[in-house]
This record gives sequence, structure tokens and C-alpha cells, in this order.
Amino acid sequence: MHDTTNRSSGGGRPSRLLIAGLVLGAGALGGPAAAQGSPPRLLVSTTDDVAASATHPFLSDASLTAVAGGGEVRPHLVEGHWLGAGGFVPTDIDAFARQPGYAPGRNESVCFSLLSNESGVQDGDVLALQASGGVGVLLAEDAIVAALGLAGVDIDVDALAFDDQGRLLFSLQNDLAGTYLGPLEDGDVLRYVTNGSVELVFEEPAIQTMFTAATGLTGAIGDVLGLEFFNGEIWVTTQGPSSHDGAVLACTFVPYIVADEAAVGLEGEEIDALSILAPGEEIPTLCIDRTAAAAGDTFHATMHGAPGSLHLVLLAGTAGYVDFRRFPGWGALMMSLSDPWLGTVLADPPATFVLLDANGTVELDYTLPTAAVWGLGLAGEEGWSFQMIDLRSLELAAPCRVKRV
Repeated sequence: MHDTTNRSSGGGRPSRLLIAGLVLGAGALGGPAAAQGSPPRLLVSTTDDVAASATHPFLSDASLTAVAGGGEVRPHLVEGHWLGAGGFVPTDIDAFARQPGYAPGRNESVCFSLLSNESGVQDGDVLALQASGGVGVLLAEDAIVAALGLAGVDIDVDALAFDDQGRLLFSLQNDLAGTYLGPLEDGDVLRYVTNGSVELVFEEPAIQTMFTAATGLTGAIGDVLGLEFFNGEIWVTTQGPSSHDGAVLACTFVPYIVADEAAVGLEGEEIDALSILAPGEEIPTLCIDRTAAAAGDTFHATMHGAPGSLHLVLLAGTAGYVDFRRFPGWGALMMSLSDPWLGTVLADPPATFVLLDANGTVELDYTLPTAAVWGLGLAGEEGWSFQMIDLRSLELAAPCRVKRV
């Protein structure tokens, strides 16, 4: 159900009646479409913080969480990871995608957009983590605005994905008037092409019609909040109705629900960003229950990885960069090899060995040293960094950092 007329900037909008008629016709032939098999493993963020439950820890709206696919709910990129890899803690991850062409789980593949302007970037910028640390602008807000035939307008990119040709799919947080494509709605799905133009892929009314065909419900979707492209299909998460704002809809000729709220397992929380976890992308994680601490404080860490795997936990004060791309996982050791605390770990590695249990999990408490072994992070903040490595596969986890207060 892609727009086969391939209209770009200046070309006008496809017929709503044509799209709606095709989708309703497909729905009439097959009735409301059911989820086609078990949902894959998904990576999501939520609109709001999620309280801890019996099945998952507290999840902030700046976190990305692995759900569905027959696995447990697991934190994937949390606030401490953003600080360790990007140099700041976002207030909210509004959109997320993996750039094509990178090894699974690689830091450079992480692409995202924020809810608010912060840390020198705009909420309409498409951002990417850099190999050696920090955040770069992959596609600037001003470039998207110009491609829409506008100038001096503020936009907020609300959803991101890459199609099978590496082109950027996106949706906006608010309606937008005056573009080459005519007025745009916050539920439209758009495509940015390399010649600096924008194409309309789906209108919000078409997605509304597909939602109704898939569920039998007529409640308003309100807005497209998450996007993914998988096997030629565009998947979306929507702002409403409340019974399905934590579910995933496949926008196909015969639409269907990829994963309902029960399969996602977040108690129906609204999904704000969406990505598929491809094989190899769910790398080991080390999560810390805070992003700030004082010397001598004790904090709680949770680690995930392969069941029964043995890991070395590396500890350092000073951030740095060691290229690790020849091994699986994150791709960069974000610590200075000359850091004195790291030196003590490397002198006696067994002291920080961690064995994961049969479920691939372990929880431990750590106490920060009282001596002045903290160092400077990517943004010049004082603190400590933690990163672990699977001793069998040499797969490296994302760095997690705690700021000193």
C-alpha cells in the first residue's frame, strides 16, 4: 500500500478516497486482520515513565526497552548509557531507528530524535551516536524544513525508520501547513530522499482506515508516534485509541496487529518509538539504578547477556575511546586506558568477573571508591564509567556512566 505515484515535493497529495477504498476493500475481503504469527523482538520507548512491576524495572521515557518476541522485558539503552556514549541524558527519546550498513548492536547505528531542544541540538534534528563518543547531526531540522519548501519553521520529528533502500521515513509531532505537499498532518508518514525532497507515503486518514480494518475499532489514532520498516511493510505505533496505543500496526494491503498491548508487556503504556531488534542487536547490557552519585555511595547494577556467560566488568573514571569494531557488540571501549581505576581492574581481572545465571541475568551492588579516582566524561563532567565484556565471545556492552555529585 505504498503511494505508487511516487509524488515528491511539489507533486500534490494522493487521493484519500483511493487509499481508503483499497484498504477497506482488503478488510472487507478478509475481515479484521489478526496478528500474523508471533511478534518479533521489538525495541520501544514510552511516552511517559513506567513504574517498576513484577516483570520489569522502572523505565524512564528516555530509555529504550526490549519487549515481545518471546523474551522478557529488558532495558536496552537507559539514561546512564546515553551519558556514557553521548555525553548527556536526554529528557525523552521521541524517535529511534538503526541506521543500515552497520554490524548488529554497533554504537554508530544508533539514530534518534528528541522531544525537546537540548544540549545544542533541536527536536527536529535526526541524530546519531558517533564512533568515538558524543552525538552528531545526521539530518538537520533546517534541511527537512527546506525539503518541505519552507523556511524559518520549527518542526519536531516524532518517528523514524529507514526503508530497504536506506531512505529515511519519518513523521512529525504537529500538523504543518504551507508545504509543497500541501497541509501535513501529524499522522502522515513521509520519506526524505537524497535529492533533498520529501515524498508522502501514507496520509493519516489512510492509517486510520488501516487501523479500523485491522481491529474493527473506529477510535481516532490521533498521531503516528513510532515507525519501522520490515520486509517491505511499514509498521506504526499510534497515539490512540487507548486500548491500542501500546500496540504495533502493520500498514499493509491487508493490515494487521503485529503485537498487541499484552504481547508488548508494558501494561498498555503508550509507545513513543519503535524498532525491530534484528539478530545480534540485543547485546549484553549493564544498567545502573542512577545517573548521579557521590564518592562512597552504593548503587545497584543489573546485567543481562547470554545465559551462563562470564563477563569482565571494567571500571574507570575517565572517558576515552578504544576501537573495538573488530569484535561483536558496541564497537568502542569508552574508557581511557591510562585511567588509574581501570589499571587496578586490569591488574587483577578476576576481582570483577561476573557470572550470569541461567536466565542471563545477575544483580549486584557496587560501592564507589572514596579516593579521588573519578575522572572526566565526554561532556567534561566528573564521574565513573562501567562497561562489561563477554569473555567467551568478546562481545562488548554499551558504556554506562554515573555523574559525581
